[in-house]
Amino acid sequence: MGARALKSLLVATLGLAMLGVVVAWMSGLFSSRIAPGFSPVGVQATATGPTETVLRVEESVFEEVPGTVRPRESVQIGSKLLAAVEEITVSSGDAVEKGQLLVRLDDRDQVSRLEQARQALSASEASLAQARAEHERYRSLLKQKSATRSAYDSAEAEALAAQAQVNQLAEAVEEAKVALSYTRIVASAAGQVISRLIEPGDTISPGQPIMTLHDPASLRLEAPVREGLATQLQKGQRLKVRLETLDAEAEGVVEEIVPQAEVATRTFLVKVALVGREGLMSGMFARLLVPAGTRTRYCAPVAAIERAGQLEFAHVVDETGHVERRLVRTGEHSEHGKVEVLSGLRPGDRVVLLTRNDAADGKGALE
Repeated sequence: MGARALKSLLVATLGLAMLGVVVAWMSGLFSSRIAPGFSPVGVQATATGPTETVLRVEESVFEEVPGTVRPRESVQIGSKLLAAVEEITVSSGDAVEKGQLLVRLDDRDQVSRLEQARQALSASEASLAQARAEHERYRSLLKQKSATRSAYDSAEAEALAAQAQVNQLAEAVEEAKVALSYTRIVASAAGQVISRLIEPGDTISPGQPIMTLHDPASLRLEAPVREGLATQLQKGQRLKVRLETLDAEAEGVVEEIVPQAEVATRTFLVKVALVGREGLMSGMFARLLVPAGTRTRYCAPVAAIERAGQLEFAHVVDETGHVERRLVRTGEHSEHGKVEVLSGLRPGDRVVLLTRNDAADGKGALE
């Protein structure tokens, strides 16, 4: 073997040897190993601060059902005449009283018809007076036997016909008065204007809607509740309603449960009256909190949880007073200084409350 080949062989052998050493080092061959089993991490001799106990809490669970605020009753104001709109005295959102003038229509045609009916009635009343006088004259002549019975009967018939004509025209006058009253549209009940559908100058037809009113005190939430929960509700039951737009909660009373399910969604429409809540408007979005059973939560003090990056820890004190640092996972629910613990702790565990000095040392108490 030549010198050049021998040199190449030595270089290759040396390279393989070095590669073997690197692999052995990375596999931990040159470092000490820990025997299998439990090895406590971060154990201190004794607890260094006040402690509290992890609690087991049984709480009610509520399912949030989205719904819409609607009025119990709404009144649609319409016209009974074909006429032009001259004036509208209210706008959307205005409060109105019972009997308040809302719309004034062009009344010239109705005024003219009323005047014609009155004139016709006056003429008819004059004819009636003449017919009655003629009837009385023939009555007197008949008693004196100066007129025939036939002439008397004819005069009586004319008087009765004149009276009928007067009665008919009197009714026509009343009808004309009623038609004239239709040119002034008033509120049939107190409430609030939801929508105004016409403007001054528009011509409206009989039956055409003009505006819609509702009573703000009659607003209620209508929510489609799945049948598994709806069948557990009762009329008169009190429930909480979350009004997200107002950032508030209101108390509701189940007023009606429509006894027919929607086939497509398997839900029942539940109508809940809203009690004492200011600022509500028709069409608002809200959530109905429907009882859906109970669940168990483990709660630990917020001050007992430390955070290191994305990790959370708690210091647990055992029966001998030694402290173990445990990895835990908390939930989003927290109130009254407690936080829900999803894993790492059990009811009855004593946990150390972190102090400000602990936070300054880098433990970072969970806020």
